[in-house]
Amino acid sequence: MDKCEWFEKFKEQVIYLQDYFSYHNEFKHFLILSKKEILAETETANKNDEEYTANLIGKTLSKILQSYENKCLEKVVEYLNSKNIEWSSLQFDGLQLVKYECYKQLGLKSKLKQNPITNNLLTDISKYIKETIDIDIDFHYKELDEGFILPNDYIFAYEIEYILDGYNENDISKIFIDVNKHILNKTNDAIFFKENNVWLDGNYCEEAVINILKEMPIFYYNKENKIRIDRLHSSLNSIATLILKSNTIKTPDFEDKLNNSTIGNISFNNGVYIFKTKQPLPYPQ
Repeated sequence: MDKCEWFEKFKEQVIYLQDYFSYHNEFKHFLILSKKEILAETETANKNDEEYTANLIGKTLSKILQSYENKCLEKVVEYLNSKNIEWSSLQFDGLQLVKYECYKQLGLKSKLKQNPITNNLLTDISKYIKETIDIDIDFHYKELDEGFILPNDYIFAYEIEYILDGYNENDISKIFIDVNKHILNKTNDAIFFKENNVWLDGNYCEEAVINILKEMPIFYYNKENKIRIDRLHSSLNSIATLILKSNTIKTPDFEDKLNNSTIGNISFNNGVYIFKTKQPLPYPQ
């Protein structure tokens, strides 16, 4: 059987299913709903009825299938929640599970003692759906193995949550330095903070570090309470001091980079003149 012959037979079967389901008493309300939507679309788009009613049965079958797909997904979520298995979002015709090794990193207080993502899980979900809504369906894992490269400026968007078991200023400072090492450095004589591609030193550095600490979603657990460190305003100064005193922010080639950064520029007290663009730029305020 060639592809065209197979497709023609497939079309015949689909047309039969459309006619059967669309006019069956059990599914008649889907047909009524489709007619109402077509009427609303016709009035909004100012088009004739014939153009919109041409695929009335196809629309109805689509709604029937969507309804059963939603029922299955609701039962999947219901089962996962009952087993304390974490999921993150509904995607296409399935959902995304959270990797078991990421539970702690995401601050999820799980009661599970071992990885629940096994082939048995898929079988158990299928059995649950069969028992509760009498639908036979098989599930499969789809590996998300294709990565992508984030743009350079995305690093400034502090969207990842950092979760600590308890309050520890050394751990907080390590997280800060690891995430912000591209904008923080020091020489033997001074500490520098990079903003708008300009390295600034002096008291500005401490203020900048405190502002970022307030912005970063760093949390710690106090018993069962999850607390964000930006609420600890009195402690942010001591954390900033710890960060700025650390020698881990210093890189051996920084002084050379700092000296070379003035090539092609003339620095003034209130800004810098760029020869290449013939443009004066103020320092960040």
